[in-house]
Amino acid sequence: MIWLEPSHQLLRVIDGDPADQPDYRAVGNVWLHGDVAILTGFHGQLSRADLREIVTALSRQGVGYILVARAGNHRLPMGQPLHRPGEPFHGWWFIPLQRTPEHV
Repeated sequence: MIWLEPSHQLLRVIDGDPADQPDYRAVGNVWLHGDVAILTGFHGQLSRADLREIVTALSRQGVGYILVARAGNHRLPMGQPLHRPGEPFHGWWFIPLQRTPEHV
């Protein structure tokens, strides 16, 4: 028997009503593993309000920790950069949700 867990989600950021099929402002991937969400492959523009909405949605799904791949000089509110040369996730950002205030 094979059991597939819903562990991957495509995240699309739009402005307006989804029923109107507006253009995507940003897209990315969310991988879920236990209470950890790994966010990668984001393209487009994300606002602080978008980040707040993503954190809230993941928290409601029972996610306790978020790892985010970041590029360039971008910063992630409430995140801590991981400085671990030669190790997995070096240069990524880490957010422990149980210590994150309601407003990012």
